[in-house]
Amino acid sequence: MAFSALSSLALPLVVAIGGLGALLAVWLIRLPRLAIGLLFFSLLTGQLVRLPLPGQGGGLLPSDLAVAILLLIVGIKKTYIRSADQNIHLNISRPPCLFRKLPPSIELHHQSITNTTSRLDERAAQKISSQSAQLNRVILWLITPFIIWSLFTLILHAPNLGLSNVLVAFSYWLRLSANLLLLPALIYLLKSPALHHFVWYGLNLTVLLLVSTGLAQLAFFPDLSLLARAGWDPHQFRLVSTWLDPNFIGLFLVLALPMILLWQNKTWRLPGFILVIIALITTQSRSTQVAAGAAAILLSPLFLYQQEVKSNRRRLVTISAVLGLAIIISTIMIFALGPRLSGLLTIDPTVELRLASLANGWQIVRDNPLLGVGYNAYQFAPGEAQTVANYSIHSRAGADNSLLTIWATTGLIGLSLFLLPWSYLLRLFITRSLLYRDPRALAGLYSLTALFIHSQFINSWLYSHLLITVAIIISLIIPRP
Repeated sequence: MAFSALSSLALPLVVAIGGLGALLAVWLIRLPRLAIGLLFFSLLTGQLVRLPLPGQGGGLLPSDLAVAILLLIVGIKKTYIRSADQNIHLNISRPPCLFRKLPPSIELHHQSITNTTSRLDERAAQKISSQSAQLNRVILWLITPFIIWSLFTLILHAPNLGLSNVLVAFSYWLRLSANLLLLPALIYLLKSPALHHFVWYGLNLTVLLLVSTGLAQLAFFPDLSLLARAGWDPHQFRLVSTWLDPNFIGLFLVLALPMILLWQNKTWRLPGFILVIIALITTQSRSTQVAAGAAAILLSPLFLYQQEVKSNRRRLVTISAVLGLAIIISTIMIFALGPRLSGLLTIDPTVELRLASLANGWQIVRDNPLLGVGYNAYQFAPGEAQTVANYSIHSRAGADNSLLTIWATTGLIGLSLFLLPWSYLLRLFITRSLLYRDPRALAGLYSLTALFIHSQFINSWLYSHLLITVAIIISLIIPRP
């Protein structure tokens, strides 16, 4: 049952790609926009482009290269380069004058204005830099314990796993660690207003392109039965876009919904929202519909509380529009997904498979409650290994529940450490929503709530592209001065 993770062909390719990534990172130190652009490109390519590792369903993705380059850029900038953002000075040009030289009184007055404005601008820049650095450090310190502990659990169980299995698990540990570290890295980079705007634009464009690609796939390639040979589920007449999974792309669309409502161009908010809703419905993902609806219901009191600061007319229009959209969307979902929605109340074959997966996961937890079986060693665990006959199946490496998977692989200690940074962010967004009625904080709460609910049905909290998406969204809406 053991297999080799790195063959004689794959190893040179991995080394070559790593070397190329290092060279690109050095070149991109002063051009972080290109590195962030590569990150968005990796979300667009999804699962279509990968360097497969023999004997298993995984492989290296463009997102792995993009995340590694961004982390390297931030590491070098923080270590060796004094950020240019700390030395921002507002350049005030002299007023047009016909004289070759300004009169002394005007020259002195202009110099005074320039000095005062420069000092104010420098203080604002230093405040932004200081708060971003503090937030960056807090989240980094909250993420690091889980990264260290998960590696410790893998090392602890290494003698029982064998070298080839340890190499597979370690490669996925590297991916998860990099994806978790992407959040503080993006917070550090996005203290630059220009980069912040660029990432907002890039996220909007990525959402629209993924939706358009998904609708095109649904029209011209609705049957994925041919991909079953490669380990993918044979979805039929469901929007999967380039991610090849309706549940994961569905959650991506749910996470994008509040961001669309925060678009600066109000003219495009409603069309963009409707387009994403149409794509969301055509995924036919029950876990996604439940996550979207339950998160909206749970946060509706907070939404109404924030509307109190608006005038009566604006508040009435906003609430009526939201309720109208909710009724229309619910009606469309009932008619479009009738048979699948009935599966929420009955046990169909899909639900049976998920219940069996949960039962296997709980068995592993009962046998290894404190330390787990080692990060990403779920598929090699006693009991589970007998049920996994084909290691090329992409969904084999965890239970259909993210928290259960983390508990089974890293133990109760690992689960507690994993929840630390997310609990901190949840508290931060709740505080901002209550004290400042910040709509961005409400958007962050919606994203985290939907992610938590969805991860109870699908192993979505550990999915690479979704972790990247969450890092981008949180870094955009995190409170800034």
